[in-house]
Amino acid sequence: MQIKSIFLRAILYFHVFTVGISAISAQSINAPALTELHFPKPSSKIFNPNEIRVIDSLMNCYVVPKNFQGDMVRFAKDDSVNNRTHFDVVFTGSSSFTKWKSLPVDMAPIPVINRGFGGSKVLDMVYFSDSYLYKLQPKLIFVYVENDITMPKVATIKLLFSYLEQVYHSKLPKSKIVFCGIKKSILRKAHWAKVDEVNNFLEFIIAKRKNCGYLDMNTSLLNEKGLSSGEFFLADSLHVNAKGYEKWVQIVKPRLEKEYKRLD
Repeated sequence: MQIKSIFLRAILYFHVFTVGISAISAQSINAPALTELHFPKPSSKIFNPNEIRVIDSLMNCYVVPKNFQGDMVRFAKDDSVNNRTHFDVVFTGSSSFTKWKSLPVDMAPIPVINRGFGGSKVLDMVYFSDSYLYKLQPKLIFVYVENDITMPKVATIKLLFSYLEQVYHSKLPKSKIVFCGIKKSILRKAHWAKVDEVNNFLEFIIAKRKNCGYLDMNTSLLNEKGLSSGEFFLADSLHVNAKGYEKWVQIVKPRLEKEYKRLD
């Protein structure tokens, strides 16, 4: 009797186990993959098969940084408090924009919002785009991302920027995207050759696409010898100081005024 009871109990446990596994498998099949949720498929109209494989590989290796969650919560709270559902002009990107605290005042009277989050890279910009960008439905986007420049292959960096343009325009097809050229940070002097290559790519390839543009952010920070001037950088030799931002105001504001006049 006891053996029969144990046998029946084992059958019951096995049934529960198999049902559970089946449910998990079904959920896995029906649930969108991570890349589908946050990383749209690279377009075959823009990228060749090998380039798509490279981008897919980068997306599959992506680990969501926890340090950006606080930024997204802050953005959501800001939108809620201000009953904000759209904003015509958004500046976004990595710390060079994040630290530009005077940006709204510097660009006045044109209303702009700063949605930079320090330390971000291109795939971070893609992954979190629902949280910081799309809900605002901007007509004009200024984007500055520098941190990918430390990657070993410049071809990969170019692919990422090209992919970012595709992703943004897949959700905001009529929005104008101004890609701000990467500055030659003194701390990253070893990568300056790559900076030149990427900036040329942004200016002469990406900027030629529909609803795209380019803005040189580097030249204004150079001295008479054509080198990055320490007077425009903080002690970390990576971020610009108040004088550096003053230089940027002189080139960004006229471009903003020009683009803003064209908005519908």
